[in-house]
Amino acid sequence: MIHPLLIWLVAACELSAPPMPSETPQTSSAQEIIVNVPPEILRDRRAWCEALEHVTEGMLMADVEAILGRPDLILSSERSRYLEGRVLWCYGTNALDEFPTLGMVTFDQQSRVSSVDRKGLWPLFDRLPPERKLRPLLRLINQLPHLGAEHYDPLNVIQVVNALQPLGKETALAVIFEYLRVSPAFLCSAGRIGTGAVCLTLFDISATDLPVPTFIPGPPVSQKGFEDLRTFPFLIQEDVPFLVLNDLGGRSWPAARPREQFFNYFLENGHLRRRPLQPSLDLARILDDIKGSQKWPIRDGGIALEEDIRKAYALKHVLRLVRSVYVPDYALDDLKWSQGKEFEKRWNEAAAALAKLNVHWSPARNCFTFEGGSVLTSYDREAANRGTYYQWVKEGGAWRRVGRP
Repeated sequence: MIHPLLIWLVAACELSAPPMPSETPQTSSAQEIIVNVPPEILRDRRAWCEALEHVTEGMLMADVEAILGRPDLILSSERSRYLEGRVLWCYGTNALDEFPTLGMVTFDQQSRVSSVDRKGLWPLFDRLPPERKLRPLLRLINQLPHLGAEHYDPLNVIQVVNALQPLGKETALAVIFEYLRVSPAFLCSAGRIGTGAVCLTLFDISATDLPVPTFIPGPPVSQKGFEDLRTFPFLIQEDVPFLVLNDLGGRSWPAARPREQFFNYFLENGHLRRRPLQPSLDLARILDDIKGSQKWPIRDGGIALEEDIRKAYALKHVLRLVRSVYVPDYALDDLKWSQGKEFEKRWNEAAAALAKLNVHWSPARNCFTFEGGSVLTSYDREAANRGTYYQWVKEGGAWRRVGRP
């Protein structure tokens, strides 16, 4: 069966999930989603990487196909305005997610190779899990949020950390290294920077007194007010990594290996956290703690944002954390413009609603669930849409995939 041609969301600023629409709370279980897609082609990763070494600039498409085989996905400027006449051959995609888990080759307007995404094998390549287990992990990392207070999503970070923690230190780092190897810098800036957030949460920073190198690219970021926060720019509270800076979203790493000293620090000195993250059930108390905190969030220069804006960002992060069981009746973007009594009303409504919820953190689903393991249908729909330009709709008790408008 031929894989359908999928469109990859290539603008890094568009990789973040849109605010969840309001809806009448309805629940569903994972078993309700019916997926009928072509089987994924699993290539030998080492053999493919070795073959890629023989692809050189100026080669014709036919020559590349003879070396690497047919691509799983072809992207052209007809599908994406960001390619500007280029054509991308992506390997390691499937019918539900367009992230090239193996790598890609770029062709110019004359159908000749213009660049090869080839960085060589990273350390610990031999410690990678089997291909069938590795690919979902790489795709999960690629869903990491922008590190800007407006779009930051602590749930995505928690899910990646909890997926990697059981693998052990070397295998977990091997997966992160492999993601950095295969992810194009100009397409995946959010995921690449987000691996820094994962390491600071995945490892027990308190286990060593050695200073942690910065992972933040670009000019130095002021740590004023957070001199003693070793997980800067994250405040881990009740097993939830909260972002305390406002404007990291626009930074990106160059194509070269990013901040090697940062990852080498964890390879040489890191101690994995002993258990997966399990966010507190007392969600209302988290809101109260944040409300009284002065650590939410600051600008690069150490200048505190206005109180209403700080609270709005804090509430948005908590609501993203619990979106599997609670969705407010307003768009999260509206919070930024709420002030005074209007914001206090929304804050108190959210705190009261969360206090009443009979939910628990599900290690199996890696999110909050109701009794019996169910979640809101909006959350299942979001999970089904990740990494693809298709959407899922429920008709007649079953889910059906349709093209997005």
